[in-house]
This record gives sequence, structure tokens and C-alpha cells, in this order.
Amino acid sequence: MNRQNLECVRGDTWARTVTFTLAEGTLDGARVYMTIKSRQTDLDEDAVAQIDTEGGGVEITGETTARVTLTAAVTALFGVKTYFYDVQVVLESGDVETAVMGDFVVVADATRATE
Repeated sequence: MNRQNLECVRGDTWARTVTFTLAEGTLDGARVYMTIKSRQTDLDEDAVAQIDTEGGGVEITGETTARVTLTAAVTALFGVKTYFYDVQVVLESGDVETAVMGDFVVVADATRATE
């Protein structure tokens, strides 16, 4: 697991490629999540945003890589503050691994247009 703080401008499309260091196997058949919360202890259902490979926003791009994308419409709803995030995978075997976690800092934008 890697700890990395990220920054996003409110109202911008935000995307990153995440690499998983898997104990074994590949991401084939896996479900990858990115969750952003106000507090690390918040429940998933209270998350500010959660995207995944099934609901959209996460695409598996290689044996150990996935692309996570937050749309401009989603980031426009964020307050200007520091959140907590992680990117986690549930492998086909049922094993769960977290690739990266840390602070997700949303900074103010000047232009509020998202269309």
C-alpha cells in the first residue's frame, strides 16, 4: 500500500492511473473502488463520492492498473477542504487489497462552469 496525497480543482475532471502491487494474480474479474470521505471513519454509504468498475468511473486498463476518473459534475459538488480517499480492489478470489490512500485536497476554482 502506498500513501499519497492528491489535489483536485473543484469543478475539474480529475483522473489518475493506479497501479496495484498484487500478492498474486491480476485485476481480471476484479472490482476496483475509489472512495472519498470527509473522515476516514465514515461509512461507505456516507462517502462524498464512490466510483467503481461496475457503477462507472473506474476502468481496468492492464493486468495491475486501473484508471479512476471523477467527472467535473462530481468534483463541482465537493467543498473546498481536505478529504480522505483510498483505491481498493476486491479480487475474483475474494482477497481485498488497497493500492493507495491519503488526503484528497479540493482547492477552489474561479470558473464554476461544468458544461
